Amino acid sequence: WEQTEIAFRETKGWANGAGMMEMVQYVSQLPKGLVIADTQRGHPATTLHVFNQYYPQLQVIDLQQHILNDIKSIYQSTQKEKRNLYFVFDARRPGERIWADYIASHEQLCAQKKIISKRFQKEILNDSAVIICQAHGFTGDFSTQHFKYMDLVIKQQTEVIERNNNILAYYHRGKSYVTLKQFKKGIDDLTKVIESGVLSEGFQVPVNFDNPAFIDEGNDEVEEIAHGIFQDVYLARGSAYIGFGEYEKGIGDLTKELEFNPNEPVIYYNRGYAYKNLKQYDKALEDFTKAIELKRNFLQSYQQRGMIYLERGNLDLACLDWKYMCQQGICKEYEEAKKSSDCL
Repeated sequence: WEQTEIAFRETKGWANGAGMMEMVQYVSQLPKGLVIADTQRGHPATTLHVFNQYYPQLQVIDLQQHILNDIKSIYQSTQKEKRNLYFVFDARRPGERIWADYIASHEQLCAQKKIISKRFQKEILNDSAVIICQAHGFTGDFSTQHFKYMDLVIKQQTEVIERNNNILAYYHRGKSYVTLKQFKKGIDDLTKVIESGVLSEGFQVPVNFDNPAFIDEGNDEVEEIAHGIFQDVYLARGSAYIGFGEYEKGIGDLTKELEFNPNEPVIYYNRGYAYKNLKQYDKALEDFTKAIELKRNFLQSYQQRGMIYLERGNLDLACLDWKYMCQQGICKEYEEAKKSSDCL
């Protein structure tokens, strides 16, 4: 336990807040299972790093859109292997609160729930929590239900924009549109954010984090945190350009995003996907491999890299990537390749 506590405090992204070690202790005592954690940044990111190192009974993987879309088969796989399926969310940021609130209210995905409140020094973010869910009896189509929920979120963000033209609401609505694959609307909103100058040196947006859709007077500490919120806006717009089929523009935005987040694997994955669609396979392989180096369990990178290997006739390498995916619970590509005798 002492090693775990030291590792958490040394992990990048650790915040000195009450409640975090309680979360660690709770998760470390869970029975054998698969943990899906929102690991883009913040405390669940430390969960991925530390638990994979110290608690081998818990396999921790990153929450990604393709995993949520395939959550039914993942749940069935864990049941077949007699493992539990857990979700761990840091619910303090608006984008994460959407996922957390939705899954936490789902009777099957969150059949058992543990909520651990956190209270930070100086109470900058004093209404936050880690939500830990255990799934049971899940049979539904999560992605369809989630999209319906996102429609409600967009409606709420639009009401904020109509009241005060809030740049933060444009940011969250734009990202919501991208999630719903309404790429043109997402591009328009995110372009407004970029053109507002939020990433310019010295630009500050005070935000009330208890209700992040609204501007508040705040203080210097809150302003500094608020400024950091927007630093993935090029990632969001670049992903929208790629979804819209404008791959060159997407690559440009994602390359720009690397100036702010050089170690973010999602950037490399999305840029690799754009290069793959432009048939620039060497650059795509380089980006997919970099994403995997940064995040070992980035399964979608294995999937796409395997497809390029297959396209080039490197069946052994493709099979290795897909076999690894299958070992993590996603077996579609590997099983199909075995049926066609591409993988033995």
